[in-house]
Amino acid sequence: MQLTKKLWLLSSIAVLIVLNAASQSVSSGVTFTTVGAPLAADFRVIKASDSGHVVVGRVPAVDGSPSDEDHPYEVYVWDEQLGFTPTGLQGDDFYPVVVNGIADDHAAFVGSRSYYDGFDDVIEGFRWSDGTILESSIPSAISADGNVVVGTGVQGGFRWEAASGGIGFGQHTSATAVSSDGRVVAGILGDTIPPFPIPWIWSAQGEVQPLDGRFVPTFVSSDESVVIGERFDEDLGLPVVYRWTPVSGTEEINYFRCIDIEDAGATVLTDAGLLWTLDRGLAELQALELQRIASGGKTGLTFSGELWTEANGAKAVVSILQEHGIDITSWQSLSPQGISDDGNVVLGIGTNPDGLLQGWRMTIEDSNPTPGDTNADGQINLEDLNNVRNNFGGVGLGDANHDGSVDLEDLNAVRNNFGGSNAVPEPRSLLILAVGAVGLVMRRYQLKRESQQSM
Repeated sequence: MQLTKKLWLLSSIAVLIVLNAASQSVSSGVTFTTVGAPLAADFRVIKASDSGHVVVGRVPAVDGSPSDEDHPYEVYVWDEQLGFTPTGLQGDDFYPVVVNGIADDHAAFVGSRSYYDGFDDVIEGFRWSDGTILESSIPSAISADGNVVVGTGVQGGFRWEAASGGIGFGQHTSATAVSSDGRVVAGILGDTIPPFPIPWIWSAQGEVQPLDGRFVPTFVSSDESVVIGERFDEDLGLPVVYRWTPVSGTEEINYFRCIDIEDAGATVLTDAGLLWTLDRGLAELQALELQRIASGGKTGLTFSGELWTEANGAKAVVSILQEHGIDITSWQSLSPQGISDDGNVVLGIGTNPDGLLQGWRMTIEDSNPTPGDTNADGQINLEDLNNVRNNFGGVGLGDANHDGSVDLEDLNAVRNNFGGSNAVPEPRSLLILAVGAVGLVMRRYQLKRESQQSM
């Protein structure tokens, strides 16, 4: 009687799946939305934050001063909440605005600007958010929330906080990196020329701690466990990337310049198409020119505006949208600027159907492995169904949701994704799945009888 009930239940589920298949539509797994207000100007990117949530750029100045030949411009900042905002900063080719760091969670950035005061050329550091001018200093980095700035001034390296002001690290020091939460600072003691500087780390709980090795820190983790930096090797004629931890000290990662760091220093990308990860070491990315990395080095953005994944290679954003049935033919120049840490969200700027610059967001809902793929081969097929059937009621291969047991939840994961990633199976595939489901219970019933007979 118990077997009959299970057979009836599974058969009913299978029939409902087949009947409802025609009314279901294939989920694209990708959405495309606009972000913020548009801008009626030619916006050229100067620098973007790590995840692309904030972008600083320039638009041609209206008044043409100081001279048209120097291409004067005004600086704008774009973020996904407000869209484009004028900063009031102006520059040109001769007196440029230099952006050294951008906050990732807030529309704030630091840098320097130069101008002629009537007597001499002046270089002035700034933090744009509330218009703070950091006199006699050049800021080099900013925390994610925009409240902490580090850099170098007349008195040496400093850490400045909006709420409490600044502290110094002493003469002949420079502060070159700050953690995302602003609590930890890294910098150098000495000059960047031979014999090269001594790196150091500082946190609010302690004093400046010198590190072994000779390099300029460009990244420091919030828990003080990782410092990454580089220095130019005179003999090789190339920059060299280094990584320091309290356990292993300073280690050389590879040559060429470091352009992106993710996963608290566990993933490092260089401009030579080389990717270093803590668990896999150094790998060449087939000459890909990546500008951003995510998902532990398994996803990234190329300089040419393509989305790269370890599984599928590089593909243009336009192609991804078109493949998922999203019509963007009225848009022009979709330029990706950043990617989220998990690789599921791409942010960028493009020209909308009205001919105006507009921020956009592409969300990829199915970028992670699909539930139901019990053998991690990238496909949901009869092999996965057999894995569930053969281990139903037990543990091991077939545990699609990794909860420690193979049960109806795992069968549902295979059923809902049978035929591929987020695809609705054809009726024939569903019938095969239904037969397999019924066979699943028969298999368990057979094992139970064999066990009873052997007793």
